[in-house]
Amino acid sequence: MSSDEETRVWLREHFLRTLTKLNGMEAVFTMYQNITVTGQYECSSADLKYFHVSGLTTPLGNCKQSLLRSSDVISIDFKTKSCLFSLPTVLTSVSKDCTQNQ
Repeated sequence: MSSDEETRVWLREHFLRTLTKLNGMEAVFTMYQNITVTGQYECSSADLKYFHVSGLTTPLGNCKQSLLRSSDVISIDFKTKSCLFSLPTVLTSVSKDCTQNQ
């Protein structure tokens, strides 16, 4: 397997593991037209078209359980204090380069 393939495999695996670890975490969702809503991320559909959120707080009111369409979500900010995974050597140098260029 080439280095690029190994990197893609690692990224896909850790993306899926990260989604699992984020279950139950508080999150801030920035929606279409920059509307901000908050709630507890529960899970996503297999195709990532929907996010299940509990305790959703919106400008119009609260919902116990909601499905957010991913096409309406601009960004999700999870309220976590630490990195969920350490980067492998291949990605560490890339990550450092990207950080330095900002």
